Amino acid sequence: MALASVAVLYVACGLGCAIASMSRPPRSFLDAVIVVPLWPLFGPFLFIRSTGSEPGMAGLLPGPEAVAPLRERLSASKRRLADIDALLRKPSFDLDSVNRRLVSLSAAGASKLAVASALSRRKAIERLAVRRKTLATELEELGELFLQLETQTEVFRVAGHVDESVSDLVADIQARLEGIDEIEAETREPISLGQT
Repeated sequence: MALASVAVLYVACGLGCAIASMSRPPRSFLDAVIVVPLWPLFGPFLFIRSTGSEPGMAGLLPGPEAVAPLRERLSASKRRLADIDALLRKPSFDLDSVNRRLVSLSAAGASKLAVASALSRRKAIERLAVRRKTLATELEELGELFLQLETQTEVFRVAGHVDESVSDLVADIQARLEGIDEIEAETREPISLGQT
């Protein structure tokens, strides 16, 4: 009688696994039929396949709704960099022209105010160029981090595996975006053009 009880318990567990397999996508009747007699062997693989990932790993990847605002911030920062580049291409923002102007003002014996104004303009342009370089470097690095995140997401989608460091990657992207926000805020601050 003990063998009959074990057989009933074995079939009951198999039926339970079959019902569970049918409740999770992708649903396959063949999988449900096979899992009844082979549930100790086939069941775990069926459930890993049905989740499409290792347990707990899917939560590490941000969804599209979380990545979209980050991408928009990156795009806005790239537009800001393009604006700064356009400004620095203007003749009035050319450092060589400003330096030539300083030499000509000094040689002509111009007033201290005129020379101080030209010096102040040169310093403002130099600071803007430094901020531009810092922003460009950050954006380049951030672009690479986004590519790495996209790669991790695709690897997860195809292979069902993701490196646990992806949560650090997302945190790094967010931190760098905050750093870019600070650089942009500094760039928007008025640069003093008064006497130095």
